[in-house]
Amino acid sequence: MAAQSDDKITILRSLFGTEIFDAFTEALKNQRKDTNKQIESLTNELRAALKQVSWDVPNITEIAPTPTEQVAYLATQVATAQTAVAQQTTVHEQTVATLTTAQAALQAGEKLAQAIERQQALQAQATQLATLADEIAAKRADLALLDWGNGQRDLVAKVDDAKRTVQRLTEESTQTASKLVEAEKAVETARQEQATLTAGEPAVVAQRERLTLVTETLLPNAKRQADLQKTINTSEKRLTELYDMQAGTAKHVAEVEQKMTDANERLTSLADVATQQTALAGFTGRIASLSQAQTRLNQQQVTLANTQETYETAQHKLATAQTTLAEVIAMRESKAALRRNVMIQQLHNELKVGEPCAVCGQIYTGENEDPHAVQTTYEDLKVAIAEVEEAETAEQRAIADEAGVKASVNELEDAVAKETTSFGQAKADLAEEYETLYADWRQVFPNDLLPDTYDSGVVTARYDAMKAMIEQNATLQAKTTREITDLTSELGKLKEQVASTSAQLQEQERQLTIDRDALAKLNALGELRDVATYEDERQTLAAEIAAFEKQQQVVQEAVRSAQQTVQTLQGRQAELTAELEAANEQFATMSGRLGAEIKAGPVADETAFKDLLARLDAEKSLMTTLSAEIATYDTQVAENKQQLEAVTTEIGDQAAPDLTALQAQQDAASEAETIARDRKAKLQFELDKLRKEHETVVDLEAQITAITAKSADLIKLTQAVDGVNAKNLRLEPYVLRSFLYEVLAYANEHYIGNLSAGRYQFVLSNRQAGRANQNGLDIDIYDQDAGKVRSTSTLSGGESFIAALSIALSMAEVVQHRAGGAKIDALFIDEGFGSLDGTTLSQAMEALASVEQSGRLIGVISHVESMKQQIPQQMVVTKQGSGRSKLTYRMV
Repeated sequence: MAAQSDDKITILRSLFGTEIFDAFTEALKNQRKDTNKQIESLTNELRAALKQVSWDVPNITEIAPTPTEQVAYLATQVATAQTAVAQQTTVHEQTVATLTTAQAALQAGEKLAQAIERQQALQAQATQLATLADEIAAKRADLALLDWGNGQRDLVAKVDDAKRTVQRLTEESTQTASKLVEAEKAVETARQEQATLTAGEPAVVAQRERLTLVTETLLPNAKRQADLQKTINTSEKRLTELYDMQAGTAKHVAEVEQKMTDANERLTSLADVATQQTALAGFTGRIASLSQAQTRLNQQQVTLANTQETYETAQHKLATAQTTLAEVIAMRESKAALRRNVMIQQLHNELKVGEPCAVCGQIYTGENEDPHAVQTTYEDLKVAIAEVEEAETAEQRAIADEAGVKASVNELEDAVAKETTSFGQAKADLAEEYETLYADWRQVFPNDLLPDTYDSGVVTARYDAMKAMIEQNATLQAKTTREITDLTSELGKLKEQVASTSAQLQEQERQLTIDRDALAKLNALGELRDVATYEDERQTLAAEIAAFEKQQQVVQEAVRSAQQTVQTLQGRQAELTAELEAANEQFATMSGRLGAEIKAGPVADETAFKDLLARLDAEKSLMTTLSAEIATYDTQVAENKQQLEAVTTEIGDQAAPDLTALQAQQDAASEAETIARDRKAKLQFELDKLRKEHETVVDLEAQITAITAKSADLIKLTQAVDGVNAKNLRLEPYVLRSFLYEVLAYANEHYIGNLSAGRYQFVLSNRQAGRANQNGLDIDIYDQDAGKVRSTSTLSGGESFIAALSIALSMAEVVQHRAGGAKIDALFIDEGFGSLDGTTLSQAMEALASVEQSGRLIGVISHVESMKQQIPQQMVVTKQGSGRSKLTYRMV
């Protein structure tokens, strides 16, 4: 409260997080510096660019001393250069026309000279072609002879085919005769093998008879012998089992009789079970009723807890609704202030130069320095008015919401009271009902009592245990009765089994005697071998007989196949004889036709014809080559004639041109065009260079002008946030002053008035001088009794303490509810209570208790004895000497 200005701003900055405003101020200052550097850099670039210009006068600084004047002169120089380029363009176009005429004349002369040369070359070519006429005629005759010989190739091919057919059929006939001899030998060999197999058939018949004996008699008797032996072995084993069974059954009869004796004794000991079941049934409904009552009591307790929780939630909602209402009111006031500013701005828009402002009275000059020179429209004013109306509507909704929540809190408070009373009565009724049950139980089951106080789980468990024990005894009683019945039945069955076993023994001994007699009869005619021996013999005989029969089939098939082959070859031999006669006849016919063609053709004899064919085979492309040469000659003759007539028509009666004179005229015109073109290009280059330099300096000048105009508002804003304003305050202290004002308003409403009996109210000082208030954060006290504002330094020790306590508590509330502020969960107050009188101390403690109920931890460090009885949780520090102390926690 009495701290220096720098200390206050440090504390408030950490609580409200306003470093961003100081950073914003510094950022604006840095931005202003950057803008100045940018303008200076652009100015230097402009001066450097002007120095690079190729001026048309040597003393430009005398004619145009300033950069602006030099830029204007450069525009004049660009216009002069444009005129020079236009004039030189006209001169160049004239030289181009003269050059075009000279080039056309030279091209016409060169074309006529080329035509005369082409006429002379064609005449020489015609003379050369005439000397080749006899050679081409000989080639035409040779081509006709070759074409005739090539036409006879089809007939020659037919003669050759007939000759090859005769040779092929002769070879096949010889091969067929050889195969026929071999086939007849194979038939004789197969018939010899067939005779050998026929001689071995008696031995196979004897094998078939032995196979029948083994299969139908010996093997079945061996199997019967094995079955009888197996049956005898089984019967002997069964006799032994029956004797053992009869002895075991007699022993079991004795055991069952002993079990019946034990069961009868156990049944006698369970005679009281029915009486106990009747007594326990009387308590079932009463215990269930108590359990239901306990369940209802638990539900009432849960309902009460839920209602209390809902009540606490509603209290929090009420606090939130009240906070929301305060925020909505603040928003409505902010929107109203914005509407006021828009109205002022709209009034400014309607001002005329030389007239006073209706708001501040200043004469309107139309310059940027006017404090209200901001453009707005009636649409902006309409929007601002609508926003205020919307904020007022929101305020009305917030008021209604706060009222509704407050009514809900009152209803929930009444509900908590009613449910608390109902819960206490139900708890008492449950205790009374249990006392009656306890007394009745003790009379029935004195050796197994219930707990002294009702516990649903314990009572139910005790009841269930007693019920389980009685039910167990009843089950045992019924089980024992059934066991006696079962034992009686089992004993009768065992006696029947003894009789059955004796009968089976007699039958088994009789059957064993019969089987032994049958086995002796099987071996009466001779001792039989085992089954495996007869099985092996049967399989061996069957395999040998099958092999013999298969060999018979193979030999028969060989005889048949060899006979069929002989027949086939004989038929083919006859066919070949007929085909060979026809082929010889065809060969003679084709040979006669070829001889007639040779005789009638352009060759002397058959030898010359063969030479012609050999020539065609050796030079396969000869006819193609001769045809191409002849066609080429004919084409050249025709083309030469056509071209010679065309070029003669083109030349007509023109004389040969003077190309040297025409070339001299073109060279002179070309030189003149080159000189004019180079002059134009030089002037155009100088013009482009001047234009580029002019665009560069104009752009730099425009950038400087734009940045200068744009930075005017930045300079004003930087000055305003840096303290050059009516209050001489920088931006962050100005914002903190508004936060401190809110803290003092909260303290005036909730704390300082109550703690000072309505005498004091906090006032934010407006003093603008002095080290202590250089940031505008000094706090004064308005004294109701004195009717004036006092400095906080004039307060007594106790008054200073309650003032500081009020600010601290208010600071915690405001910071806690402001977005972006620090979260304060605990407050610690060191001493100061000793300077308070009894009434003020009680009021201070009540204020601290209200803060603690809102969810914050309050820590008080004090030596005041009277406070020891008012603070329930205490940490007591006791000195023990030697620089040590003891810390003790206690509850009062």
